Order: sequence, then structure tokens, then C-alpha cells
Amino acid sequence: MENSALTKAVPWAEATANILGSSSTSDKDLALAILSKTEFSSTEEKDRILAGIRWLGLFSQEPIIPRGNPLDTVSILCTIRSI
Repeated sequence: MENSALTKAVPWAEATANILGSSSTSDKDLALAILSKTEFSSTEEKDRILAGIRWLGLFSQEPIIPRGNPLDTVSILCTIRSI
């Protein structure tokens, strides 16, 4: 399903906020939005997952490579990070 916010090169923090339905793009608020939508089995797991999300750059000001939907947009980011 196409998401109009993922059709232009906006910062990752803005794209992530849009996907999560958050009105804020701050690191803290994006992390809270994720935490409100899932449960973790431990604090260590939560910290590990959030660290991975930050490492990918999903909370950053780096512009996305627009692909129109969350899966394809994140997939291209993962491909770039793995090179």
C-alpha cells in the first residue's frame, strides 16, 4: 500500500513518525511510539531492538530513498547499511 509520505526524500525521523502515527520526530518520542505498539520480554531486548533501529538510522535526519511504502523504503536502507 503506497504511503504518500514515502514518495519524497524526507528525513528518516519524519518518515518513521508518519509510519508510527507520531506527531513528533524526536528520538525520545519515536522510541516511545514504538514502545507503545509492542512488548519486549526484557529491558535488554528492548534496548537491543531500539539500538538496532537507531543504528539503521530510522530516527535520523538522513533523507530516505523513497519507494512509496514502508517495506520497500526500509529494505533499500537495509541493503545500503549491509554494504
